[in-house]
Amino acid sequence: MILNNIQEKRVSIKKDLKRSIYKYCISILVNMAVVFGGGFIFWYIEQCYDPQLVRNDHQTSTVMDHNHAELCIQIKNEILNSTVQNLSDTINSHNQTPTNLSIVEPEADRLREKLGNLTSQFCQASSPKVVEDRKKCSLNVKDISSWWSYTMSICFTIGYGHMVCQSAPGKIVTMLYALIGIPITTMALYHASNIVLSFIQLLIIFIENRLLKRQKITRYKRKIFIAQILIFIASFSFQSLTIVPFVIDANGEPVTDWLSLIYFNFVTFSTIGFGDYNMDYEKFYEADTVKENPEYPLLYVVNSINFYVLMGLMASLLNFLASCDESRESKTKEAQIIEEQ
Repeated sequence: MILNNIQEKRVSIKKDLKRSIYKYCISILVNMAVVFGGGFIFWYIEQCYDPQLVRNDHQTSTVMDHNHAELCIQIKNEILNSTVQNLSDTINSHNQTPTNLSIVEPEADRLREKLGNLTSQFCQASSPKVVEDRKKCSLNVKDISSWWSYTMSICFTIGYGHMVCQSAPGKIVTMLYALIGIPITTMALYHASNIVLSFIQLLIIFIENRLLKRQKITRYKRKIFIAQILIFIASFSFQSLTIVPFVIDANGEPVTDWLSLIYFNFVTFSTIGFGDYNMDYEKFYEADTVKENPEYPLLYVVNSINFYVLMGLMASLLNFLASCDESRESKTKEAQIIEEQ
């Protein structure tokens, strides 16, 4: 596509930009009210109105649970199945004179029983603890932040699964909330995509017309598409870099390798949301952690802003591709009308 009327196009883009900014401000305020208000609603339902028993696992990995149990059983069986003859042979290896088996047997039985009891006590004490408890109806930063992350995952259709409603009222409200929150968020992202697209068009016009002194712009749409891809890659890389301290795996362990961080971001922004990796939201408000790392709150704000930028970029790409398809269809229809005439 060749753009000839640069000045006219610039004026048109600026008008669209002002209109999109106005609509985006309204929609994002509504979206934030839905997200934060929904967090309080789910907090009240799940922790005050109808609290349910929740399993608190100190050790969440089922693989570790299975390995722990297998190891304890193996150790106990080895002790209980050990023969007196083996003990007698061990004693004989240290003594010159052979030991009578009848003399060793009573002492060996007591020793075997004692070791078996100690093994049972050790395995029971070191086994993964599972505690069932009801969440308390206390408004604190940790709980409300968790429910805000829950409403965010609903509105942006990510669905990590790190927070879920246990009660029947909570599940019903979740379905109703999704019917309201998802369209409102989609509307906000649509206006954000128009803003991003307008800025990219103005940037291309500025470079081509003001810097390169060109009176017309060739391959206009292709340049817009390439600019969107490059800006998205830059924002995605920046997000992967600044999110390093906050990503954890399913066992709560920090994730530091680049492949996993890129994978987490991709799963997030593609709204797949498997849940094998998640954000450690406690690092944003724990006093000791913030004291040791004062940059964490700032990184959280930057990540939140960049999150909306990336979502807007993805929406702008889809919006741009849809507009290209519509323009292609309109040109085809115009050509058909001309041929019929």
